[in-house]
Amino acid sequence: MPAGEAAETLSLSVPSMDCASCANKVESSVSKLDVSEIDPRPTSGTLIVGYDPDTTTPEAIRDRVEAAGYEIEDDETPHDPSAVWTSSRAIRTGLGAVFMLIGVTFEWLVPGANTTLATVLGADLGVDWLAYVAAAGIAGTEIVRNGYYSIRNWSLDIDLLMTGGILGALAVNLPFEAATLAVLFSIAELLERYSMDRARGSLRELMELSPETATVLHDGHEHVVPAEEVAVGDRVVVRPGEKIPVDGIIREGDSALDESPITGESVPADKGPGDEVYAGSLTEAGYLEIETTAPADESTIARVIELVEAAEGDQTDTEQFVDRFAAVYTPIVVVAALATMAIPPLVFGGPFTQWFVRGLTLLVIACPITYLRQSGVQVVDWNPTLPLSAALKEVKKYQIR
Repeated sequence: MPAGEAAETLSLSVPSMDCASCANKVESSVSKLDVSEIDPRPTSGTLIVGYDPDTTTPEAIRDRVEAAGYEIEDDETPHDPSAVWTSSRAIRTGLGAVFMLIGVTFEWLVPGANTTLATVLGADLGVDWLAYVAAAGIAGTEIVRNGYYSIRNWSLDIDLLMTGGILGALAVNLPFEAATLAVLFSIAELLERYSMDRARGSLRELMELSPETATVLHDGHEHVVPAEEVAVGDRVVVRPGEKIPVDGIIREGDSALDESPITGESVPADKGPGDEVYAGSLTEAGYLEIETTAPADESTIARVIELVEAAEGDQTDTEQFVDRFAAVYTPIVVVAALATMAIPPLVFGGPFTQWFVRGLTLLVIACPITYLRQSGVQVVDWNPTLPLSAALKEVKKYQIR
């Protein structure tokens, strides 16, 4: 079905989709269905899908999201960013770190107490080995799970590379390296999730700035209606201490307005007839009658929120270059790592373990470029000389897709 002809649009809350790599996996999985639009938004943890109900169902879309390894939440209950540190993943990461420290203690601080537990294929397995393996297994569970879903969706991403590094290190009896990769990468992902939850919290606070109701003046009578029902041209009454519910122009009255949530200005601005005001501003004194210039869902705040949520879809030239480079670079490095592991032992008779470790090293050091591509960090082009008032006008003129 041609783009733009979707008969239905489905919005799903996928809070665990918190990075560009996650979004790529979800998009790849859902794209196997007959859909016209896929718009993953990690910033808000939302997936927007346009589809034809004659060929695709919401249930099928949900199944594809879950097949990518991500859970859908029916309610959008706000998450406390600090809750990430008490989550099951954080607990596993903490336990993994504890076991890794135990292994380091037995290997380096009290080697005399590092009792050999077993000997397998000529290798002595001591208490430190057991602690390292436990650390890698406990802290790396989520990483390996994500790597599995990356393989299922043919996604050559950071999860797959780290999974290969952890399992490969264990395969050649390098448990300390495996534990270190698992613990440090898991901590990095927890930090990323914490940062994303904070960003989502900021978005929710921005959404809560505009009041849900507005007092509309009709034929000299005031009527309280939902803000989304206020039409362009309606007169809205705002009294001292109330928030302005819509964008508009003052027709009667004057007041000092706290516009800091919108403009960042800390000093209240004096406004009077003919002045433009923004939804979410707080009146400090005075009675105002405002002529609405935009519906509630097209206010400055609403557009800013929409722009932030959709920011992942609009890449700067720098991001596009990194994407193009990494799309070629990562497969080449993976092939080179596999060749390093296989060719010297098979062709030149080199020691397999040594070349396998070198291949793993190459694979792991390739991760930073892949992570830069898929971490979801946005590189923003910003002109610091643009006045804030002009920037707000540009936001208001911006056409949301």
